[in-house]
Amino acid sequence: MPHTTSAVGSLTSAITDVITGIFATVFGLLKTVFALAEDLFSGIFKVVGASIEGIFAVITHVFTAAFDLLSGLFRAVFDLVGGAIGFVAANFVVLAIAGAAYYIYQQRVGSRASTTRKVQ
Repeated sequence: MPHTTSAVGSLTSAITDVITGIFATVFGLLKTVFALAEDLFSGIFKVVGASIEGIFAVITHVFTAAFDLLSGLFRAVFDLVGGAIGFVAANFVVLAIAGAAYYIYQQRVGSRASTTRKVQ
């Protein structure tokens, strides 16, 4: 009897080892598949995240460039208007000086002309 018990025990141990090996292999394969899937999805999420970040960076750069463009345009318009106002003001000053000079000239020439006429 001890021999039979030993054989049954060995057979049971062998069957247990085979079943344990099968489960270990299956679970190892599943673990590998899940690790690959996790790496794949992690990579996909990294790519999608980087793409979204890149899109937002482009949108930010576009709006920044548009803001800089409009700011420069307004600055140029203000400079142009300021320059035109300065030009007009300078012309008024030149015309005022010319008018004053003409007035003084007329006063002097007019007084000479009137004295010249009286003498004749």
